[in-house]
Amino acid sequence: VDGGQSTGDSWVSGTVAGNNLNGSACALVNSDANGNGTHLIETLISPVFDASAASSLFLDFEQYYRFSFVDSALVEVYDGSQWQILLSQTANSVGAFNNPDQQHIDISAYKNAQMQIRFRYNDNNSWARYWLIDNVQVYNSNCVAPINFTATDLSPSTIQLDWTSNGTTTNWLIEWGPQGFSLGNGNDTVVGTAPFVLDSLNPATDYSFYIRSLCLSGDSSTWIGPLLFSTACTAINLPFLENVELHMPNQNLDTSLCWQQISSGNYDWNIDGSGSTPSSGTGPSVAYSGNNYFYVEASGGNPGDQTLLISPYIDLNNSLNPALEFYYHMYGVKMGDLFVDVLSNQQWINVDSINGQQQNSSLDAWHKKQINLSAFSGFTKIRFRAQSKGVFQGDIALDDIQFIELNCYEPQNVTLTNLTDTSAQINWTEIGTALQWELSWGPSGFAPGSAWDTILNNSYGILRNLQSDNDYEYYVRSFCNNTDSSNWVGPFEFRTKCSAFFAPWFENIESHNQTIAFINSNCWTTQNNSSTTLAYNWNIDGGGSTPTNNTGPLVPYSGSNYFYTEASNGQIADETYLYFPMIDISGLSDPTFQCYFYMYGSQIWQLY
Repeated sequence: VDGGQSTGDSWVSGTVAGNNLNGSACALVNSDANGNGTHLIETLISPVFDASAASSLFLDFEQYYRFSFVDSALVEVYDGSQWQILLSQTANSVGAFNNPDQQHIDISAYKNAQMQIRFRYNDNNSWARYWLIDNVQVYNSNCVAPINFTATDLSPSTIQLDWTSNGTTTNWLIEWGPQGFSLGNGNDTVVGTAPFVLDSLNPATDYSFYIRSLCLSGDSSTWIGPLLFSTACTAINLPFLENVELHMPNQNLDTSLCWQQISSGNYDWNIDGSGSTPSSGTGPSVAYSGNNYFYVEASGGNPGDQTLLISPYIDLNNSLNPALEFYYHMYGVKMGDLFVDVLSNQQWINVDSINGQQQNSSLDAWHKKQINLSAFSGFTKIRFRAQSKGVFQGDIALDDIQFIELNCYEPQNVTLTNLTDTSAQINWTEIGTALQWELSWGPSGFAPGSAWDTILNNSYGILRNLQSDNDYEYYVRSFCNNTDSSNWVGPFEFRTKCSAFFAPWFENIESHNQTIAFINSNCWTTQNNSSTTLAYNWNIDGGGSTPTNNTGPLVPYSGSNYFYTEASNGQIADETYLYFPMIDISGLSDPTFQCYFYMYGSQIWQLY
């Protein structure tokens, strides 16, 4: 029935832009092709049939309903006096061109001598999408077909088929073959339990699967299928390096050389080959090696959004000490989190995470991460799961992902704590079997082993007798036995704190260098609450007046230099902090603080 505002736009037999259901033409109604401004109310009605003598009556059909906004798709049955709704679809898309939704509906309660089925589509006068219908069957059967027929890969050559009985039968016939094969010409087997594991398949191959119930009376149900499924790519054998160089740069990544990207929105994994990511203020300036790397484009993300980058299968069957190693770059003031998951018995197990910003500039070096996989065996996958903070400055990058045999792991999660003017504590995590570690430290630029080092039996070390207000570097490595050691991890940089000054103490700022937005100068430090380096902050002037007109002094109180705040780039409620060095006032009987200040400008606010 051609309804709505115009004719010639109702149900037809054909395809949508060359797409069909499981390789054959179907019945379809297409609002998308009709465009905007024409209301479609289109009905496809079956012939009248006599079902009055049926005992168990079923309606089966396949569909792909592409929901748009306000359209609806109804399936109805005529019970002899009025139409009854069997299926109402008004919210979500169901099915796909190559994997249609399979409906199996019991209509025994509506059997009569004037029975009909109809499919009714209404785009509600919107520019909507389409509804495709195929393989419509109405049949009487006491042997009910199974439902919820699914397939899951377990390895490149093994899948698990599962279904729901939907009746009392305990036997099912499964038939399978290359995608598009004809029933009766495939491989088949009778099974008595669900799920059923089917092996010896070819990797990276498209298959079709059918199933039907076998009942005690010798009766059988209708076939359910075809279920289309592609086996996974051939598994990776260790050692394997994914340097991303064979992948094509892509900002709409789906699959690439057996790596899969899954996301629910615009926060997604992509492949870069041009140096930096498209967004400013985030991401690396270059790949770790070569030209290409995986990265997350954070611009379209909302807080909590996740995107998945999933590896091909990895064969650990003959591996003794499997490990994952990769390089990462996480620069951006609104950086999200990166989780690493491993597939085990069809469950994803989280094994590690990296949280928040790890680099301070796009020019900073990439960091390396090693993860012990010895708890896993057989065929597995790795999943990199990124989570958004909801701001564009959160591009996560990965490069040189390796699956290797590793006997001695590098120390992980190396951190510095308890920093003073003369000492520092270095901590790390052991993820392998090492019982000893070597810690080496010295002035910036030294080679490990050329300055000071020590052998430790604990996963931490304390550096002593350091000079105050000085720059140092340190390295650490693992010893796994008498002959095997890891690579050095480092260099890691730090600066010791200043020793306390003894009061009475005087600072006239003449020994400081003139600078903009300084962080540390002669043991004075600054901090602001803005994410922008050139925002509202403290500076050191030596040229008389500050750079901005109509504010600030003309000359310092004494000498040439003074501290001042540059307010030009500030926003309302911005704050900036200037911290004193440590002052020892124990020798004073009546300690007092004194300073000279100058606050001229019509927009001056407050000094605390």
